[in-house]
Amino acid sequence: MTEVRSVALTTLNAKLDERALPRGPRFSFREGYTMSLRREIARAALGSLALVSMSACSDNSSPGRPSIVETDGKGGSVGAPSGTGAMPGAPIGTGPDGGIPTSPPPPAASQLPMPTCTSGCTDFPAQPIFEDGVPPNAPELFGVADNFGGTPPCVLEPQLSSGTTPGALFPANWLRPRFRFTAMGDLFEIRVHSEVQANDLVAYTKTPLWMMPPEVWKAAAPNNAGKSMTVTIRAVNSKSPGMPNGVRGDISIAPVNAAGSMVFWTVKSAEVTPDSSKLMGFSVGEEGVAQTLVSNTVKFDNVIHEEGRDLRGTYGGGKPGFEIGAVQCIGCHTSTPDGAAVIFTDDWPWNKAIASVREADAGAIPEYLTEGARTLLKMPWLGTQSMSKGHWQTGDRLLITGFGARGLPFSAYQNNDKIAWIDLETKAAISDVVPTDEANDAKGVAQRNRNQAIQAAMGSAWGVFALTGETGHAVTPDINNAGDTIVYVSTDDSPNGHTSYNAARADLYTVPFNARQGGAVSPVPGASDPKFYEYYPSFSADDKLLAFNRAPVKGGCAKCPDGPYYNRFGEINVIPVAGGTPTPLVANQPVSCAGDDPEIGFINSWPKWSPAAIKVEGKTYYFLIFSSARKYPEQFAIPRSTDTPSTLDDGNASGVRSSQLYMAGVVVDESGAITTYPALYLWNQNQVVVNDKATLIPSSNLTPAWDEFQIPPVTVVIE
Repeated sequence: MTEVRSVALTTLNAKLDERALPRGPRFSFREGYTMSLRREIARAALGSLALVSMSACSDNSSPGRPSIVETDGKGGSVGAPSGTGAMPGAPIGTGPDGGIPTSPPPPAASQLPMPTCTSGCTDFPAQPIFEDGVPPNAPELFGVADNFGGTPPCVLEPQLSSGTTPGALFPANWLRPRFRFTAMGDLFEIRVHSEVQANDLVAYTKTPLWMMPPEVWKAAAPNNAGKSMTVTIRAVNSKSPGMPNGVRGDISIAPVNAAGSMVFWTVKSAEVTPDSSKLMGFSVGEEGVAQTLVSNTVKFDNVIHEEGRDLRGTYGGGKPGFEIGAVQCIGCHTSTPDGAAVIFTDDWPWNKAIASVREADAGAIPEYLTEGARTLLKMPWLGTQSMSKGHWQTGDRLLITGFGARGLPFSAYQNNDKIAWIDLETKAAISDVVPTDEANDAKGVAQRNRNQAIQAAMGSAWGVFALTGETGHAVTPDINNAGDTIVYVSTDDSPNGHTSYNAARADLYTVPFNARQGGAVSPVPGASDPKFYEYYPSFSADDKLLAFNRAPVKGGCAKCPDGPYYNRFGEINVIPVAGGTPTPLVANQPVSCAGDDPEIGFINSWPKWSPAAIKVEGKTYYFLIFSSARKYPEQFAIPRSTDTPSTLDDGNASGVRSSQLYMAGVVVDESGAITTYPALYLWNQNQVVVNDKATLIPSSNLTPAWDEFQIPPVTVVIE
């Protein structure tokens, strides 16, 4: 048999550094891969294998720039948006307060895979791939493809189908599959079968980790769009071979591509320092991430203290290492609908800030932001924020945000949160200048003038929505892409505009935008159950679905001490916007053989939809991203701070488990039936690229945003 030697992994440790790759021209990850990246990916994944059992089997569980495309599966556009989406009869939002176009745009080439072959394809090589160290007689040791039994390997990535649970769903332009598993043996075979391929893809390796070659995935994925691939993983002991241990299941390739880019918050410490947090980003299919924004590049400055007289840090609120008035935290971020900037919640006293994410002017303040709007963003006690393409054009550029009650615009928090809007182009004359001169009460005069100007501009430059019928606090709003409906969390406790770890109640409600006036609130049926917390809502790109977190209330189970914040038993659910029965994602559950402890939960959190919902042959395809603290390569504990609740994450004395990002598919058929798919681990998220080189930098990754960000491409090159 002719050997086909690939760029390969060799051992679990030192020999990884001895691998060599063929030299070639510079190219991006869309075309290939590099030694430094693949070696780090291998080291990262293999380092976690001791965490999982060797003897178990694989089994199962944003507003911005929406794209709603309906196709016939052949690249043609059919129908209109009122007929697209998952839920027949659900309003798409084309009312007087804003809306999306009344006819869908033709599908962009980037949204649909373009197959080059439909049968007998030769994307999979005819000969097996032999990784380094594999004996030439490896195929004979395994025998025919169906020759396996015994203790099945535990397949950790990607999750394979099992029983009635489907396997992972890959967008056709997603990261190439990484097969990570544990098994009894020292020699492994990975076999991938596709009905459209003339050959099976077969690889032999000495390590329980293998990545499909990028050129194979790039060619095969679009040709396999809308179909399954069957994966068989077998293991033998090469010194005394017998019946191979094996497992078989399917993964699926969607008939659509995923759109956009992801920007997420990465942290290593609970303390706020200049280096403790930053925003990282990448576009779909890129195999590394790059720094998008860090606090010291943000030009938005002169943040004002809560009482409005001094800059933060003059006598309180400042953290070591920061200039007085500088932005200190960039975590809870949201894309502007044009993808050019992010607006985020700063550190105490929870003001807003805005910064460009474009390569040419990263950190800069957008030109449309006026002085008056800049001052309004500096008000304290502002919760998380949302924006809509329905209100993102010249003359109507709005921010929707949580708004903590206070006596004066700049004054102490009074613990009663509402929802406010801010006109980012307001012409109101509101100064944010804090005098440096103490003479003649200059700071006091500026403080009083600022508060008076803000009060006078209420109703024109900013305002608070009427929430008729709301008896509690309103936090974490999300406005739909049409711009006519806001969903929010109704709760009994909300420190400084955020959901509280100590809250006893958290339910989803909606309120009409109603020309910035608000109105009567309504609970979302199925997402306002008093037995559960429902929080962190997010509208899908076509405004048909809501994703949200759901967890049992305190006392709702034997070990339920958490509120609606970093809840150990949080699960991602989806529901029609009009309400109904919530559907928990299969992706909430990690692979059961991975060794996670269900008693301490997985901390699934912060779901955000991709910026496109694409209908093909009667089914609408959605993708969403979320964070989870399930076991993963390089997981570590974040040391507790003085503000960390004692019971958070099971009270683990070593700290709170770090989290990672996962993607899951959601498909809705014409009857409204929802099918969800297992989680796909984003194995690129800790591969940080600087000067075209990738380095493994373990971090806790949280609060992802998925939108059409205007961030630069992430590329790695062969030198």
